[in-house]
Amino acid sequence: MKIRNGFVSNSSSSSFIVSMNKGEDYKATITFEVDLAEMGSKIENIEQLLEYSKENWYYNGEMDDYDKERYDKMKSMIEAGKIVIVGSFCDDSGDPKESLLCYEGLEGHVDESKVCIIHSDGGY
Repeated sequence: MKIRNGFVSNSSSSSFIVSMNKGEDYKATITFEVDLAEMGSKIENIEQLLEYSKENWYYNGEMDDYDKERYDKMKSMIEAGKIVIVGSFCDDSGDPKESLLCYEGLEGHVDESKVCIIHSDGGY
């Protein structure tokens, strides 16, 4: 079982994981421009990926199949020279763009020739 630690409010949030070319800006043109790096954390190498996965996905020393699949996709993107950004959107930030992405996720809102969506879920 996964247990969330830290601040929890009545708002909703949605998460995302994407891969992008290193050295480029980390903005994606959605229906509007959003700097994805400002909404999350950059993972640039396998060591950072291992640290992230241990902090977030390991339970009793193991990852479940769902998290292992995301890990493998992230690893392959890093090995291909891309950067991975892990973040989330929240509906109580006061930013209407973020609220939209919270409800809908990234699918259908980004230029997929620039951004490879590894995972993105929408709201409720």
